[in-house]
Amino acid sequence: MIVPCRRATIPPTAARVSRVVCFEVDAEVIEAVGHSPASRPLFEDPKIELRNEDVARAILAIADASFDRVFHDPPRLAMAGELYSLALYRELFRVMKPGARLFHYTGAPGEKAGKRVVAGVMRRLQDAGFEGVGHRAEAQGVAAVRPRRAHEWGRARPPARGRPRRGRTRPGR
Repeated sequence: MIVPCRRATIPPTAARVSRVVCFEVDAEVIEAVGHSPASRPLFEDPKIELRNEDVARAILAIADASFDRVFHDPPRLAMAGELYSLALYRELFRVMKPGARLFHYTGAPGEKAGKRVVAGVMRRLQDAGFEGVGHRAEAQGVAAVRPRRAHEWGRARPPARGRPRRGRTRPGR
């Protein structure tokens, strides 16, 4: 399981959890989290590996099909656009096992901008190869599944037939 260190209160002591890998690029955030009693497992549980690294770079060294769950909780889009990129979503797809589940926390940004952020996240996750992509308003994020069937990892599938995406036209028109 990959989670950001701020969300490592997911109980890694559950019998089915063998390993949790947390990434946080900001050492000051790690220090602040260390002052919370609720975050004690992050620093004491041997199942949790805390990395003071940029996940966008560190993920490149992670082996294919390493995780069955990913919880992605990036800062706002304006602060860390690369963590909302198709390139990162393709890497998340690559490191996830077939059938693995992803939850991308988006928070509750402003009404108009928020709809665009969520729609963009959903479109890029689909382009990265994820299926079952859907907005989960009650959880303030987007859920997706890496399909069990084999297809080339991290490659965008052709868009579904029908209405072209905004800004794109169909060939011959």
